[in-house]
Amino acid sequence: MITFKNKIVLVTGASRGIGREIARQFARYGATVIVHYHRNQAAAEETLRIMAGDGHMIVAADMQDSEAIAEMVETAVTRYGRLDILINNAGISGAHPLADVTYEAWQEQWRRTIGTNLIGVANLCWCAGQQMINQGHGRIINISSRGAFRGEPLAPAYGASKAGLNAMSQSLAQYLAPYNIYVGVVAPGFVETDMSRETLEGADGEAIRNQSPLQRVAQPEEVAYPVLFLASEGAEWLTGAILDVGRSHGRRGACNADRRHGRTCANAGECQPCAGAIRAFHDHRSGRIGARGRRRYHEGRLARHRLVRGCWRIRVRGVAVVELLRLRLEVSTRRP
Repeated sequence: MITFKNKIVLVTGASRGIGREIARQFARYGATVIVHYHRNQAAAEETLRIMAGDGHMIVAADMQDSEAIAEMVETAVTRYGRLDILINNAGISGAHPLADVTYEAWQEQWRRTIGTNLIGVANLCWCAGQQMINQGHGRIINISSRGAFRGEPLAPAYGASKAGLNAMSQSLAQYLAPYNIYVGVVAPGFVETDMSRETLEGADGEAIRNQSPLQRVAQPEEVAYPVLFLASEGAEWLTGAILDVGRSHGRRGACNADRRHGRTCANAGECQPCAGAIRAFHDHRSGRIGARGRRRYHEGRLARHRLVRGCWRIRVRGVAVVELLRLRLEVSTRRP
């Protein structure tokens, strides 16, 4: 059974949403948790109240303030003597569509978003990493987003910050492995939190839910469980891995095609994802090569396309599965 008894865990952004649930689950399995918050002390205290066990603490820090970050780690180590696990969950996002914002607003949004989601996390990794190197072990789990893969047209700074977070995490995983420190990433899609409530209750809500085979978005605990797994003993081999826990979610507005049985939706003529699938199939049949990836036959059968990222599929003649995605395709053929 998984246990974090006697482990000291720092969870940033733990006053609400995913961070609160991660902190609650670590406490449930025996950890002593440091609950980080920025401004909302009352919410952090509520997180503390609902957690099992005792000995937990709350700590405030602005993730854009490098001195506050260093002081937070120092406070934790002074009280508990060590830091076993760091969960970098804190992050911000804000719409800044290029055509609709001023140059000044554009720069400010990029500065704040990168400063919090990437530079702040990098600073905390350095501070915690120093302590973990000294003590001879540690785990760092960074919370990314599907926005790192699919793009965020209305919030490009957010997507860029999470893509940078992924790259940084894999770099640190390579560097820190000899020190017995392991780094992982969990990249959720849409999650039912107060941060996403406005979007999910808006005009796009149904389309977003329909992107998943489960016809819903994730619950916070469904993101917390993969975090606990990466932080647990025995998951060392996964250092550097990015767990895509929202893989079924593509860009907003995707159709509700039946992914299990390979049928496109009834509105395939007007649905962009379905139309793309049909075009790809006809490109294969005619031997044309599409711009999104090399397509080829092997003995008259459609090549099997293995997605780099994907959310739905259609079955062709019951033999091959075409898995389509918005960025790029890796193509492999079945050999006899």
